[in-house]
Amino acid sequence: PDGKIHNMASEYWKRGVRRLSINTDSVGFYYVRLSPQQHLFFQATMAARYGLAEQAALRAITIEPARALSIDDRVGSLKVGKDADVVVKRGSLLDVTSPVDMVFVNGRIAFVREACGIAVREPTCGTSRPPTGKGKGCGSERAGSTSLRVGPGSSDRGDGKRRRAAL
Repeated sequence: PDGKIHNMASEYWKRGVRRLSINTDSVGFYYVRLSPQQHLFFQATMAARYGLAEQAALRAITIEPARALSIDDRVGSLKVGKDADVVVKRGSLLDVTSPVDMVFVNGRIAFVREACGIAVREPTCGTSRPPTGKGKGCGSERAGSTSLRVGPGSSDRGDGKRRRAAL
C-alpha cells in the first residue's frame, strides 16, 4: 500500500528475526534447466539491496539454513573438517558486477579467472612427506587438495578491494 518494493528477508530482520534463512522456490519454463539453489546468490543479493546487512544475507544462505536442518556440524561455515565450496572475489560477495576470481570445490581448484592476480602453489614443507590430513600446517592438508597461500598484504591487490571468500 505504500508504493514501495519490500524484501521479505530485510523486513523480517528489521522486526528482530536473527536466525534467518533465505530460500528460493523458483520454478517455471525459464528455470527448467536451472536448480533453485542456483538462485540463492541472487536472492541474498536482492535482500542486501533492500536493506539486509551483507553479513546477514551471507549467513542466511550458509550457516543459518544448515542450523535449521541440523547439519551445521558438516556444512554452513568454514571450519576444519567441514565440507565447503569456496568462492573468492574482490569487493562484495553479493555484488553481481564483481567477477569471481577463484572457486574451490571439494578442496580442489575448480576455476581461476585469467589475470586475476592470484598465485596458487602447492604448500612447501621442506620435507617430502605426503599430506596426512591430521593437525595443522605442513603435511596436514587433505590428500589431493590445493592450498591458497596469501602472503602479508597480498590480499589487498592495491586497488583498495580485499578478496573475500564464501561457501
